[in-house]
Amino acid sequence: RGRVIKGYDFINDDTQPDDDSGHGTHVAGIIMAKNNNTNGSALGISNGKVVAVKALNAQGRGTSYSIAAAVRYCADRTDVRVINMSLGSGVGDSLEYDALRYAIVEKGKLVVTSAGNGGTSVPEFPAGWADPLVNAPGGGPNQIAAGLVAVAAARSNPPYVRLWVDANGNSVQNDSEW
Repeated sequence: RGRVIKGYDFINDDTQPDDDSGHGTHVAGIIMAKNNNTNGSALGISNGKVVAVKALNAQGRGTSYSIAAAVRYCADRTDVRVINMSLGSGVGDSLEYDALRYAIVEKGKLVVTSAGNGGTSVPEFPAGWADPLVNAPGGGPNQIAAGLVAVAAARSNPPYVRLWVDANGNSVQNDSEW
């Protein structure tokens, strides 16, 4: 309460960035929760504010243009230091990459993006560009890796389910990757 600033809605082209699906509100709630708030949350990673910006519709879909416009909007705001992008695609789009390069390289923003929900080792974007060995669209050098953080979460119920991460990309389940 009192920690959300209205930004912009790039889907409906207005100043009412209402969350149609609840996902953005959920993510913002995790980021902004007060640490050990006696409401069951020990999380809370910020004491700042969140600027609400909408780039996806109620079904979680958007265009490269709406996503890039939202990134540039946040990059141009002096009160934004970190841009969170809880979204992904199997395609590394040049319009989105250029907006991220603008935010990271030219404006000095940190971008945190979800690694994806595909359950595979195939990179999703923009998170895939957190790897400096992944080229920019068109094959050029990756200029944004240093300012882009890919995050993921997994839950296991040991000893019933073991989680495996193919850390070296060889598709072999090595003991050190469990």
